[in-house]
Amino acid sequence: MVALMKMPAAMPTDNWAERRMFPRKEFHATVQGNRVDHTLEARQSPRLNLMLRDLSLGGLSAISDHPLSRGEHLAVFFPNME
Repeated sequence: MVALMKMPAAMPTDNWAERRMFPRKEFHATVQGNRVDHTLEARQSPRLNLMLRDLSLGGLSAISDHPLSRGEHLAVFFPNME
């Protein structure tokens, strides 16, 4: 049997850092992103240059050279940093 828990209707936005499951580490690098959605915008500009700001096991924060749609999916490629 599975018990479902109800999520609160509104999440407090006081301190988002305390809600993160994985700690974020500041990390500056340029990585390549490929848009994997099948929208017109993604087909017109499939490759993106992303300037990485921080990184964690659960995700990353980066600045894109093209605007992205909310919820858009990307494949991110990290260069060999030896």
